[in-house]
Amino acid sequence: MVTISGYLMDRETGSPVPFVVVMINGSQTSSDINGAFSISVMPGSYQLKIRSSGHRPITQDLDATTDQILTLHLSRKIILPEGF
Repeated sequence: MVTISGYLMDRETGSPVPFVVVMINGSQTSSDINGAFSISVMPGSYQLKIRSSGHRPITQDLDATTDQILTLHLSRKIILPEGF
């Protein structure tokens, strides 16, 4: 097994982004209060997907042949009031 772990950070503030869904081909976890996450998968090529209600989604190709530690910066969604 290969462990893909990392930290999710807000691109604007540099603060950790907690409780974000992190998916790799059927395996799923959430970032903790410090923005940290960890998923174990079999070695191979995958797509890492990050989903958060307040941030833009991220999809990143990942070659998981060895353990990896990633730092991903999430951009905030711009939400306009109705009528704009």
